[in-house]
Amino acid sequence: ENFVLDSSFNLKYIDFELSHHVSETKVRSKGTDNYRCPELIEGKEVDPFSADIYALGITLFTLRLGFNPYQEVDEFGGRKFYEIFTQEPSKYWDILEKHTKAKLSSTFKELI
Repeated sequence: ENFVLDSSFNLKYIDFELSHHVSETKVRSKGTDNYRCPELIEGKEVDPFSADIYALGITLFTLRLGFNPYQEVDEFGGRKFYEIFTQEPSKYWDILEKHTKAKLSSTFKELI
C-alpha cells in the first residue's frame, strides 16, 4: 500500500504518483485517484505533506476493512460514496457499517 518502514521504524510514504520536490509547498492533482485528498480531487492546491497524511488514512481504512473507502458498495457508487464521506461523515459510517456488517470503533472513525 505504498508505505515502508526505514531502519529506525519510521513510516515512509512511497507513492511516486504523488512525488514532488521537498521545496514544493503546494501541489495540484497529483496522486493515485482513490488516495487523493478531497482538495486535490476538486483541483485545488494543497500542502503535499497534508495530502500524504490523508493517503495514510485511506491506507489504514483499506488495511482494516479490505477495500478502499471510495470503492463501490451496493448502490452507492465511488463518486457518490466520496461525496457522502466528505459532506456527511456520520451518514457515511452508518451506510458502511450497514452494508459491510463491519463494527468500527469511534476511535477508528475519528482517526480516519
